[in-house]
Formats: sequence, structure tokens, C-alpha cells
Amino acid sequence: MATADLESLLYESESDCLDFKRENYSLSVGNDEKGELLKDVLAFANAWRRSDAYILTGVKEVKGGRSEPVGIDDDLDDAQLQQFIHGKTNRPVLFSYSTQRIDGVLIGVIKIPVQERPVYANRNFGKVEKDVVYVRRGSSTGKARPDEVSKMGASNLGSREEPKIYLGVCCAEDDKDIGGRIRLQATFLSGIDRSGIPDYGVGGGLLSVLNSPNPDYFRELFDYFNFSLSNCPFKFYLRNDSGVSVSNVHVEILVPDNIAGLTVSDSGSMPKKPSPYYQVSPWDGFDLDSVPGLPSEPSTSLYQNGEGRIIEVKFPRALPGQKIISSDRVFFGADRELSLTVETKIYGEQISTPICQKLKIEVSIVEREFSIQQLDEMYRGGE
Repeated sequence: MATADLESLLYESESDCLDFKRENYSLSVGNDEKGELLKDVLAFANAWRRSDAYILTGVKEVKGGRSEPVGIDDDLDDAQLQQFIHGKTNRPVLFSYSTQRIDGVLIGVIKIPVQERPVYANRNFGKVEKDVVYVRRGSSTGKARPDEVSKMGASNLGSREEPKIYLGVCCAEDDKDIGGRIRLQATFLSGIDRSGIPDYGVGGGLLSVLNSPNPDYFRELFDYFNFSLSNCPFKFYLRNDSGVSVSNVHVEILVPDNIAGLTVSDSGSMPKKPSPYYQVSPWDGFDLDSVPGLPSEPSTSLYQNGEGRIIEVKFPRALPGQKIISSDRVFFGADRELSLTVETKIYGEQISTPICQKLKIEVSIVEREFSIQQLDEMYRGGE
């Protein structure tokens, strides 16, 4: 929130869009106290309003004047706050929590956009009653009447802000944002005929006793460099440019089968790092580079359908203004120069019509001549 907007709120009175709290909420207190937080968020979410609502914590209300920022002692974690609220409601409640410094102190800002209603607790919690629709009216909170609840559902059919979602690309090494275009330079290895690569072997001595030579080392070395130099890793990110949260966002990028020379693969396709020896150890046969990581969110996967290769990226949730980068890498490679545009479709619970984007892919080719001995020197020199 801009400082000027926050300053304007301090001069406003409490209403169905604004509330001041002298103390910050806490998630380490009893259920009655935490229930007050739940009730306040639900009441503002159900309020009859056409603009965002705000709860400012660490602010002392001054009627008829500028309310006084006094600061908060303990901060809240937005992820824990989201988890606390969403585990108790009939549908996801759209809100965000952040902190902002003003008058030399830190205050909490809970922003609650206009959203689908009614929202209510699906079980009793503290003083919050199950299936009761709380609503903010002016500066107080009450229970909605049956006819009011019915009108809330009908109002969902009216106009509401559509999410504005952007899918972008970043470099896998440093997460540098490169926008909506994939540019890569693929290096073609020449001077080596894989079928003519000799077996790898070593002479006698202590080294050969402790380590058995890997006869496929040179061929594995060629495969490793052939992939690494002709394929570039990228990540995808999602940016929410709207004032509404989105959940269960599902992205599909179609790479048609008729694009000759272009390859798309995941980290599992990358050859393992070669070793010149079969080392006898408790970890023998255990490739650390191939160990799958813990399940991550968002997630990226590849699969084939009747039209081509599908890159699927799933983002569980994106708050207004938030940018989320997938941790999974996707490798693009080619054996010829290419320039093409592929289709991207974005789906989500709050997205009424799939968002379509174009993704540009540009590939240039460089040919470099190596001997297998030069690759071996490059590889061992980088160890």
C-alpha cells in the first residue's frame, strides 16, 4: 500500500471498509481471542461494499481526527494466517496481511478485497458459531438475516473484478526475469563420433585396486556435455497483477509435435554426472543428483497429448501483486535455429474464462569442435 493511501485511511472513521485495532492479533492465544480474528475477517468479507476493506493493527482510533499509529509488538506470518482462516471456512477467504512503517512505527495491514459471499465458519471455533454469516455494518459486526444471505449469493452474479494473471519466464540459475520470451543458444558438438568413442581404462597400481575403471566413462562424458551444451534450463513464474486473489491456478503450455528439432524435457532427462571409476563405497549406485526433492509448490510436469508436448505448471495460490516462481526446471534444446510462438492457457477457480498468452521461443546454434580428451580435461578441471 502506498504511504499516501495509508495516510488517508488514518483520517477516515471506522466503517464497513475500515477498522482500527490498538493491539495486533495473535495466533498463540486461546480460541476465544483467535475467534475474534476469524470473525472480523469474515465480517468484512461479507460486508456490503464496493471497495477494498482494511483492518489496521497497532493504530489507536481518534474520533474526528487522525488516528494514531502506536505500533505492534509482535508480527504475524501471512502463510500461517492464511492457513488458520482457510481451515475453518466454507470457501477460501481472499485477504492478505503485510506490515508498513509510518510515523517511525510498524503497523499491520489486513486487506480484504470484494469477493464472492457468503463466507462463514464450517465449525464452531471460540465464540464464532458454525454456519453463521457475520457481516460488518458501519463500525459494528452482526449476524446476517436469511434474506440478506440470499441477496449475498445473488450479488455474486453481478460484475466483479477479473484476475489479471501473467505467466513469465526466468533463468534457472539466478531467477532473473526474462519476461515472456525464451531465448537460448544451443551448442552443437562436432569432431566426435559417439560410435567410435573407445572404452575408458587405467593401468595397474593401487588406484586400480581401490577403484574399478568405468569403461563407459567417455561415452557418458559425451552424453553429459551433449545435453548440457545443447539444452538450457528455465523456470516459469506467475504474477498476479489484479486486486483479487486467485487459487488453484493451472497453466498449460503446448509445444506442437510438428516443430522439428525442438526438444523439451525435465530434470530427470539430464544425464547423471559421469565418473571414470566404479567406486566401492556405501553410496555405490546412489546418485545424489537424481534424488527427488521434497514435494514443492508450485509444481511443474511434462506429458504428451494428441497435439504435442504439454508443460503443466500448477500454482496453489497467488495473492494480489504477488509473484511466484516455480522451483522446477524445464530444459529447452534444439539442433537447428528456430523462431516460433506457442500457446499458453491459464485456468483458475476465480478465472471465468481461460487466459490465453503467447510464448516466444528463439533458438540460435553454435558449432564447436572438441575431442573426447578435451571434454575430459574440461570436466575434470571444473571438479
